[in-house]
Amino acid sequence: MRKKTSGSAELLWAFGATGILAYGVFVTSVSPTLSFSAQPSHHLVLLFVAVRILVGVLFVVCMLNVARVPDTRTSIAVIIGVGLAVRVVLLFSEPVLEDDYNRYIWDGALAAHGVNPFRYSPEEMVEGRGDSGSPEMSGPDAGPVVEGINHPHIRTIYPPFAQAVFAAAYLLSPWKLWGWKLLILIADSLVVLLVLRLLRLLDLPSPLAAVYWWNPILIHEFSNALHMDVLVLPPVLAALILVLRAKTTAGVSVLALASGFKVWPALLLPLFTRRSAGVKRERLKLFVLASVIVVLVFTPVLVTPLDESLGFVKYASSWTNNQALFTVLHWVVSGVSAPFTVSHDLALGMTRVLSSVLIIGIALRLARRPILNAPDMVRRMLLTVAWLFFLSPTQFPWYYTWMVPLLALWPSPALLMYAVTLPLFQLVYRWEFLVWIQHIPVFLLFLWEITSGKTFSGLRTGNHAGSV
Repeated sequence: MRKKTSGSAELLWAFGATGILAYGVFVTSVSPTLSFSAQPSHHLVLLFVAVRILVGVLFVVCMLNVARVPDTRTSIAVIIGVGLAVRVVLLFSEPVLEDDYNRYIWDGALAAHGVNPFRYSPEEMVEGRGDSGSPEMSGPDAGPVVEGINHPHIRTIYPPFAQAVFAAAYLLSPWKLWGWKLLILIADSLVVLLVLRLLRLLDLPSPLAAVYWWNPILIHEFSNALHMDVLVLPPVLAALILVLRAKTTAGVSVLALASGFKVWPALLLPLFTRRSAGVKRERLKLFVLASVIVVLVFTPVLVTPLDESLGFVKYASSWTNNQALFTVLHWVVSGVSAPFTVSHDLALGMTRVLSSVLIIGIALRLARRPILNAPDMVRRMLLTVAWLFFLSPTQFPWYYTWMVPLLALWPSPALLMYAVTLPLFQLVYRWEFLVWIQHIPVFLLFLWEITSGKTFSGLRTGNHAGSV
């Protein structure tokens, strides 16, 4: 028998659906005044952030009551319909306080004209030091895109498969955003379908898909800010489905291919190879297979100069933004190394090494023990990605989207709270202390969850409501 929801739960979710839709309309209406080119006032940015926080609170309250939503076709239709509607509305918005999309368009134009986007920076191309591939690259339509690229002296950081999608977007609408918006919507929709498939495999209630499909951070970062991180989610989830269906070799291969969209899925390879029959030789074969795939995928990058003008190298060596725990690590390293008169740059480099060692060490530790069952696999994936985010030198809000599909499969109240705190990122430029407000409360609650054994209580139903 299907459970019935209470009247209060129905009212709450109706309010949540209305709030999500109203948010989409609000963003679309004010977005022309909140673009970088519009130079929005501080008061308008404050209003925008306040609305985002309010929607985040509403979302978290709804998700904390998701267990009260009946697992019926009507419920799923409403969840999917509302999420799709807000995304369609946001197709008509302009990116708010964001300009990364200019790099996507530029890279796509290069790739579409047969130029390796990893070989030349936009600055080199504009100055005539690179092969343009076509007169269109220096035409009038290209001008606004080039002018909007941040860090134009750096060669692209986006992996080869992402470049292929950028090229497809360019071919759909040269120098315009519509092709890219359409491809984001398709990828985003594919993710929610894969989440629904995984919920069935895990014998979990389908309304948990709202954790992904209604998440306001994810909606903003994909459907308005147009970040490309959505591209990596379908192959990661497809790899998980394959592994859960005992197709480990195929799953590991797909996960390795996912690194062609973003590098971070490679961190999950030890966990995925652990899903094999348990024979060390078989796990080693899988790891070698994955390594070969990754190297082949990154061949267009490896044939170019691997210096600090390359985005991957620059990011790994010096990029920091919106970081909290990384700053604490930097304080520790600076304090310990102070008697040795270590320079600031060297201390920062040592901190990056320490952060990387911690991230890799946690990933290996989570993959050390045999995986008990499918929920245990999901839980370890979520913990791996969460620790990656917490310890990263760059805690951009769109990096949080990496864990959101997994939150639908193993909801964490702590990590859901980021829907409330991450909008403060858009005010850090004025008040740096807001970095700590974004991350520390969430991190402390996260630590309590994973140490108390009461993680995710109240959110999960069915047979998989186990502790950490």
